[in-house]
Amino acid sequence: MMKIIRIFLLLIIFFVPVAGMITTPSDLVLKGENRNITDFPEFGKAHFFSNLQKYVTDRIFYKVKFEEEFFPVFNNYFSFFKFDKSEISIAGLDGWLFFLDASLTNVYKQHTFPVDEKPYEKYVNEKEIPFLRQLTQLSNAPLYVIVGPDKHGIYPEYMDPNFGKPGQYRLFSKFKAVFEDNGFTLVDPYDALRNAKSSLKGKALYYTDDTHWNLAGAKVAFDYFMPYLVDNYEPYDYQLSFSKHEKGDLVRNIAQPKTGYLDEVKVTRDNLPVVEVYDFNTDKLLSNTNLNFEEPYFGTLIVNKNAKDKRTVLLLSDSYGYALKSYLSDYFYKVIHVPGFSKYTHPLKPVFDKAKPDIVLLVNVERNLTL
Repeated sequence: MMKIIRIFLLLIIFFVPVAGMITTPSDLVLKGENRNITDFPEFGKAHFFSNLQKYVTDRIFYKVKFEEEFFPVFNNYFSFFKFDKSEISIAGLDGWLFFLDASLTNVYKQHTFPVDEKPYEKYVNEKEIPFLRQLTQLSNAPLYVIVGPDKHGIYPEYMDPNFGKPGQYRLFSKFKAVFEDNGFTLVDPYDALRNAKSSLKGKALYYTDDTHWNLAGAKVAFDYFMPYLVDNYEPYDYQLSFSKHEKGDLVRNIAQPKTGYLDEVKVTRDNLPVVEVYDFNTDKLLSNTNLNFEEPYFGTLIVNKNAKDKRTVLLLSDSYGYALKSYLSDYFYKVIHVPGFSKYTHPLKPVFDKAKPDIVLLVNVERNLTL
């Protein structure tokens, strides 16, 4: 009997990943992580095996259902269990959650303690700078590196004051000059976001339960970097409405925290343009409707024939670029988005050759620019 049970368990262990790889659609969006599902990596490229592991993990049968639907319901009824993976999140004050990350990046520590700078300096000089040089060789278009500041640096007052010294350290500030000394235009809206939050009462520029800025925070960043791209930039008069965001990427396996902050944002303005949205790889027309700021438009080419600026923007980004894409599409003729790309495995030359960009934007969250 025990032998039969062992065989049965082995079959489950083998067939669950296989079933996931067969049944999981390749265009699936992992809403809890605000990203596309991982593509099969190109053999022979750097980090092949780590990316292969992500590919398999993303496709484990019922992974998405289990993590995004079961855990929140479970914790609503059994919140005392607090399935809080320390490598994902740590509770702050007034219902705010922060990304911890127990890996070498250790983003929480970067904003609360003095840390050994050598591993980060080595990464910037040996990985980040050569990668940026590679980008400049793919096109004559100007390259702008846009920083998405960590939430920890913008809202340190909601971090646990008993854990280090929140707000007194920012590791990234020590490496900004490295990018500039190597001839790259680095745009850091850190001060603009810190200043903007003071005018919002009961509203936030970042999600309280998520690692990302919301559409309000993205607008502050957008208005900050646009003068680098456009002479005499005049922003549109957007109307922003706030509500409560739920089920962010930091509460996928803990109970939804209670907070009075409004952090979900809807954006509109008078006379939003009609945009044509294409699958960039296949050129298939996906939609032809008014620009929608709540639509992520994953992996697409967006054409705005009534745009103020007739240039083409190539947006290379991690998930911090999603909230910027609609603002860019409202202003520029074409916006091509390569989302969630891996800097060292994604084949970018075919993208550049097809896009023929006038402007290249690399948008990365702060912690991803130092390690």
